[in-house]
Amino acid sequence: MADISQEIDQLRNAVYGEEVRGAFISCMQKIHEENESYDSIKKSVDASAATVKKQVEAIDTKSEEVQKALQDLANSISNGKKQQTAIEDAIKSGKAQQTATEKATGDSKIQQTATEKATSDSKIQQTALQNVVDSAKQIDSAIQQSVTAANTAANNASAATKSATEATSLANQSAEAAKTATTNANDATKKTNAAVKNASDATEQAAQATSAANAATENANQATVAAKAATQEALTQAEEAKQAAASVRDDCYPMMFRNYDGRTYSVFFEDADETMVCTGTKEDDNADVATPVPSTNAVRNENPYDEIPLFKPVECNGYADEDGELHITAVKGEPEFRTDGTKGDVCIALKTGYIRTIIDTVGIMGPLGKKGTKISVTDSWRESEYPGFPFIPYTAAIRPDGSVRPYVLIPKHQAVNFNSSYYSLPGFAPAYNASHNGQITTFRKRGDQYCGETCSDAEIWETLFMIVFANMNSQAVMVGCTGFSDQYMAAVAEENVERIILTKKQAEYFPIGCCVSIGEMGSSTNKDRGQSHMHNLANRVKVTKIEALDDDSGNYALYVDNGGVTFNTSATTCISTMPWHTGSTDKVKGTCGSPYSNTNGKEPFKFLGIEFALGQYVVRSDVILNGVYDAEADTYQQEIYTCYDCKYFATAINEHYKKLGYVIPDSGNAWKYIKNLGFDVNFPHIRMASEYGGDSNKRFGDAVHTGTRANGTREFLSLGYLGFVSRAGLRLAPLYLCLGVGLWHFSARPSLTGRRGSVVDWASSMGVNLAA
Repeated sequence: MADISQEIDQLRNAVYGEEVRGAFISCMQKIHEENESYDSIKKSVDASAATVKKQVEAIDTKSEEVQKALQDLANSISNGKKQQTAIEDAIKSGKAQQTATEKATGDSKIQQTATEKATSDSKIQQTALQNVVDSAKQIDSAIQQSVTAANTAANNASAATKSATEATSLANQSAEAAKTATTNANDATKKTNAAVKNASDATEQAAQATSAANAATENANQATVAAKAATQEALTQAEEAKQAAASVRDDCYPMMFRNYDGRTYSVFFEDADETMVCTGTKEDDNADVATPVPSTNAVRNENPYDEIPLFKPVECNGYADEDGELHITAVKGEPEFRTDGTKGDVCIALKTGYIRTIIDTVGIMGPLGKKGTKISVTDSWRESEYPGFPFIPYTAAIRPDGSVRPYVLIPKHQAVNFNSSYYSLPGFAPAYNASHNGQITTFRKRGDQYCGETCSDAEIWETLFMIVFANMNSQAVMVGCTGFSDQYMAAVAEENVERIILTKKQAEYFPIGCCVSIGEMGSSTNKDRGQSHMHNLANRVKVTKIEALDDDSGNYALYVDNGGVTFNTSATTCISTMPWHTGSTDKVKGTCGSPYSNTNGKEPFKFLGIEFALGQYVVRSDVILNGVYDAEADTYQQEIYTCYDCKYFATAINEHYKKLGYVIPDSGNAWKYIKNLGFDVNFPHIRMASEYGGDSNKRFGDAVHTGTRANGTREFLSLGYLGFVSRAGLRLAPLYLCLGVGLWHFSARPSLTGRRGSVVDWASSMGVNLAA
C-alpha cells in the first residue's frame, strides 16, 4: 500500500495554498503509482486466468481425444476430468477475486475524483491568498498614503485567512478521504494478493492437472497403439483363420464327393429305324432303381436317386477363381449359406461322373441283339469293357490342364441382373434380351472365368435325365412353362389398386406365384411383350392371390405384388403372362418337380435341384452355328463350332473354335422333330440333331429350326418359351437367329465351368484311345 502519511502531515501543517497543492500532488502521485501497480497486478491476474483457461481448453481437447481414442481408458480420463474441475473451480475463484479487485479499484477512483475536486478548490483559495499577498505588498509600499486602504487590506486579509481555514478544512477532509481510499486500496491489494496467490495455486494445480492429463494422454496413446497393434494382430489372425477355414473348406468340401460305389447306371434306347418310342430300358445297376415320380409343393414323391451319390445334388454357394478352379463357400443348412449374392452364386454341386456312349448299329451289344444306343454313367474312371467306347469324364469337370475336378458346380437358377452382371440367385425376374454376343460382355464383368450356359453343363442334365427316367422326351415327364402365353383385357375399370378384374375363367388361368405384367395400352393394338406399354403399370410382378368379387358380376380380382405402387385400370388395360421368377420351384418337395402340376404346361420344373423352363429360351455360349448354302447344289446345312475355354469366347469364329465331325441338316425353314442325335467322340458333350423324323410324342419330342438357307453364323437357343408348347424341351434348338439377337424371351444361365480343357487333352494325359 502507498505510504502517504508524510503528505497528510504536510496538509495538516500547511499555511499557504502552494504547500497544500504540493502535498496533494505528492499524495496523488503515490496513489496513482499504486493504482498503476494495481493495474499491473490485475493484468497479471487476467493473463494468468487466460493462461489457465487455455490450459483448461487444451486439457478438454486432450481429454476428448483420449476419450475418443480408447473407451477402455475411462478411469484415466475421469481423473483428468477431476483435475479439470479443480482448475475450473480455481479459475472461478480467481475471477471472483478479480471482480473484487476491480470493485476496489473503482472505489479508489471515486475517492481520487473527490481529492481532485478538493485540490481544485484549494487552487481557487490559493489564488485568493496570492491576491492578499499582493495587496499586503501594496499596503507595505503605500502605508503612509491611506489608512482606509490599510483597513481594507486588513479586512481582505481576514477574509483570506477565513478562506484559507476553510480550504485547510477541505484539505483535511480530502486527506481523510484519501486515507480511506488508501485503506480500501490496501484492502484491495490484500485481496488482490490473495487472488494472485489463488491464481498461482490454481496455475500450479493446472500444471499438475496438465501433467496428469499429459501422462493420461501418453498412457492412452500407448494403450491406443497397443490396442491398434492388438486389433491388427487380431485382424491378421482372423484373416489367417478365415483363409485357413477357406482352405479347410476347399479341402473338406471335395471330400463329400469322394464316396465311390463303382456302380454303372445305364439306359438303352432302341434304334429309331426299329421303333420311334421315346422310352428306353434301364440296364446294369440302374435296372434295380425305381423310376421316380416328380413332386410338387404339396406332395413329396419317392426318388431313390437322391440317395445315390452320383445323382445327389448339394445346394451350395460357390464361385470360380481366375484359373477356373471351383470353390464352395457354404452348403445349404450352414449358417454361412446365402441367397443374396454375398457368398457367390446359388449352385448345385454334383459328383463328377464318367459317361460312356455306345452307338450300336449292328446289334452286338444291345439286349436280344437289338441295334440302338446305350448310355452309361459311373462315378470313377475305369477301362471300358468295350474297346473304342471309353468312359469320359463330364467335360465340365476337365480342368484347363487336362486333370479332372472331383465335382462340378451348376448354377441352380437362370441368370438375373445383379451387381451389373448375371448371377444365379432366387427371387428375381430373370434376365431378358440376352444374346450370344451380349452375354459375353455381361459375364466378363465378373471375370474371364465366367460365361453363359455351355453344352458341357447341359451334357450332365441331359444324360442323367435319360438315365433316371429312361426317357428321351423331357416333356413326357415334366412339361415346363411352355404353354402359358395368354393375355386378357380388364373386365372392370378401377382406380388406385394393385389388382385387375377378370372373368372367372380368365382368373383361373393364372397359378398363384406366377409372373405377369400389366400395361395400359391406350390406343395401341400391339400386344407384343417387347413393347414398353405392356409393362407400364406393373412390370414382371408375382400374382399373390385371386378371389371372387363380393357382387353379382361373377368376376374375380387378381392381385399382384407391385411393391405398394397402385395404378388405374381401364378397358384398354392388358394383363400378360411372363416368365416365372427365379426360385419358383424352391418350395417343391424333393429334387425334381413343379409347384402345382408337372404336366399343365404353365409351370417351371427342377431336376437334380436345378431349375428349368421359366418361360424363356436360354442362350448357349460355347457354340456358334455356321450356315453353309451351296447354291449350285441347292443344299444347306449348319456346321457346329465350339470353344472349350470361355476366356477365348468371341463374337465370331476364330482359331480357338473347333468344328465338330457332323453337321445339322436343313430343316427347310420350318420346325422339324429330332429323330437322331449326332456324336463326335472328341466333343461328346455336344449332341445335336443329325436326322429329323417323328413328332412331339416320338423319340426326343423336341424340334429344330435352322431358318432361311443363307450363309452366316447363328446362335443356339434352348428349352423354349411361354408359347412353345410341345416343340419345347431339353433338346429344343432354334438355330435361325444371328449371334447378336436378344429379345424379351431370351435369357441366360451362368456357367462356372467355362474354363475347361478338351477331351483330347484329358485322353492324352490318361493314355485313353478315343477312336473306335
